[in-house]
Amino acid sequence: MLLLWVTQTLSLKPGWNAVNLFVDPLVGGCDLVFTNLPVRSVWLWDRQFTTRNFITDPAHTLPEDDHWRNWYSSASGMGFASGIRAMSGGQSYLIEVYSNAAPFTVTLKGQPILPAPRWVPHEMNLVGFPSAPGTGPYFLDYFRGLPHIDVSTTYDPALFSVRTGSTGLPLTAPARTRMERGVAYWVRLRDVTGCTAPFTISGLGNGLIDFSTNGVTQDFTLVNNSTSAVQVVLSTASSEAPPTGQPGLAGPVALSWYHVISFTNSTWVSFTAPFTVTVPASGQAGVRLGIRRGDLVPAKAGDVYQSLVNVQDTAGRVLYQLPVRATPTATAGFRSLASGAKGLKDNSGLPASSAFEGLWVGGADITFVNNPVPTTNGWNYTTLSPTRSAFPVTLLVHVDSNGVSRLLQRVLVVPTTTGPTNATTTDFTLYADESLVPPGSSNVVRLCATTIHYIPPQVMSGSFFLTNTCSYGLDYNDPLNPFKHLYHPYHDNLTSNYQTNLPPGIESYTLNRAVTLSFTSLTNFTADPMWGAMEAAGIYSETITGLREWPVICAGPFGLRRINTVNTIQQ
Repeated sequence: MLLLWVTQTLSLKPGWNAVNLFVDPLVGGCDLVFTNLPVRSVWLWDRQFTTRNFITDPAHTLPEDDHWRNWYSSASGMGFASGIRAMSGGQSYLIEVYSNAAPFTVTLKGQPILPAPRWVPHEMNLVGFPSAPGTGPYFLDYFRGLPHIDVSTTYDPALFSVRTGSTGLPLTAPARTRMERGVAYWVRLRDVTGCTAPFTISGLGNGLIDFSTNGVTQDFTLVNNSTSAVQVVLSTASSEAPPTGQPGLAGPVALSWYHVISFTNSTWVSFTAPFTVTVPASGQAGVRLGIRRGDLVPAKAGDVYQSLVNVQDTAGRVLYQLPVRATPTATAGFRSLASGAKGLKDNSGLPASSAFEGLWVGGADITFVNNPVPTTNGWNYTTLSPTRSAFPVTLLVHVDSNGVSRLLQRVLVVPTTTGPTNATTTDFTLYADESLVPPGSSNVVRLCATTIHYIPPQVMSGSFFLTNTCSYGLDYNDPLNPFKHLYHPYHDNLTSNYQTNLPPGIESYTLNRAVTLSFTSLTNFTADPMWGAMEAAGIYSETITGLREWPVICAGPFGLRRINTVNTIQQ
């Protein structure tokens, strides 16, 4: 399914026209594309490894020639001999227009793709180049520094253009002849690399960057095929409006790029302006892009976020257009105020869910604690002082589909397999207690917060990613209460006959703990695609009463990472 749109215009003249498709057209069937147009035939060069001589005149080849696949219009009377039915993106074709026709144009709307020609080394190949649009580069400048194609000689030219009269014309003046985007040429390559440009892109297949529903980052590599360094500029552009009957345009894809400043210094930067990457001579440079789902605009079911990333060298020789798309969820735009306190969106026709649902695991470092000091107005116990060292606190937080957070003392992650035995997929079920885990379960992972006593999941008020709070108590008679000692007569909460329980406040005290998670951007998280999608951070604070006359107040930074998106926990 094509979900991003660019239009390519083919300018056709009477005779033979060599074209290269840099879009994969939605409608590529020759019968449909050339309906009521004076096109007699379309030829696709499918050369095999052979030593046969190069044929410069396609009019002299026969439909049964192994090196040509072709389509004939019904008006030609040769429709029965058609070997192809549609034109595909990335391919080069010869289009034959009736000699008595006037020039005309054909528009093809589709998804831009990366060129991937199949080269036959030391033979002629019909290919196009990802040259910049408009006034294209000179052939000599385009291939300067490339060892794969030699355009410096005229006695044995490596480049031919196709004339409307069907003959191949050697390009004997590459320093004065400009390359045209969307036009195909006959090219002889020295090796099998398939190099078509001063720099190419690897790691993306046909060029699509698809974040789908859950994707966060996408990496690809810029490969410099020349012997000189290349400055490559990346910028964003908008997709064209989708054709009728195709998924609607939900909006642009909010992107960030990963800026590596040095070996020890890197950061995410919002991709709102072009940035430049230097690719060393005959070297490579990596590019990492991320989607900021929290900054996506609201969308409705069936629409798709669509954008383009243009990749072009500063010399203006090459242009690649990378389609970028993402599937809307009910939680897009959770960073905006309109998304609601819980990151919920249920007015889009999509299933209601929380942007943060799942199991979050991390911890806090207690680096501040209160130290009560006397004042003229009594004791001041609210001022916090730094600790000598950080005290670690494990945090387990679960967020359900309604955006409700729960602080967990423990959680058991149990893998479950679904689907047929020959195509099983692994899902997970979360349990809040060991007694709930089905007998016979294997590979169970148990996570515990050791600074919390045995309690069921505690519902937290407020909103994840903003502020979450909860309070829970440690009963005076709980075995884990620090005042309770089973064998000490002054701290066993029993009368002298050891038969009757004493009330609280005599030998032991009930403790109360109030926990607050205040989510804040501690670093450059606004541009980080992980922020809110996979990672969250802020300030942890806790107030403990019952240990002494004054409350114990402690605080420090915390961080959480989402390890799965299971939105229910069995308890």
